[in-house]
Amino acid sequence: MKKNLLHHILLVDFFSTLFHHKRRLFYFFLFFSLIQLGLTAIKLEVTPFFLYGMFSEKTPYTGKVMHRYVFLNHIAMDSFHIASPETALLLVDLDNYLIIKNNNNEDVVKSRVESRYPFFTGSFLYPFVKNKIYNTPGKMLQFESWFKTKCSQYTGIAIHTVCIQENTYLFDAAHLSFKLIRSETVAAF
Repeated sequence: MKKNLLHHILLVDFFSTLFHHKRRLFYFFLFFSLIQLGLTAIKLEVTPFFLYGMFSEKTPYTGKVMHRYVFLNHIAMDSFHIASPETALLLVDLDNYLIIKNNNNEDVVKSRVESRYPFFTGSFLYPFVKNKIYNTPGKMLQFESWFKTKCSQYTGIAIHTVCIQENTYLFDAAHLSFKLIRSETVAAF
């Protein structure tokens, strides 16, 4: 009865069949699973898909909400009605640009790799690879030009100025309203 019950569980049935018919593939899955469990146990982020912990923290409630506005030629980017995929591309890249800019023009990926993977940064390959995988201050200037060009393509007009403004609002739960508490221009090019 116990064996019959286990075979009704599809995963167990799959591995049982795999074990009897394709032993090499079975051992590959077993080896991969054990390695992944071991790496997860020591909290080594090998691949984000397999690490549950990166999604498991609660975001603390602060009562504040930040909203970013992008102005192209002093007109809000929302007014141009750029298609959603293109808007997503522009905003994600702009977020990465601002993160690097706020980190003294040093790529945060470089800081993470150098602190978490010293075996890689100490290897003979690292000097050859680092110039290809990290953003540099020179690439930051290229981004500004690229961003204007992409915005021009999507809007159909020449874009000369880009201004990014961040507004912070305080949420008033009693009146279900927001109050502007800070507004600042975080980048302009």
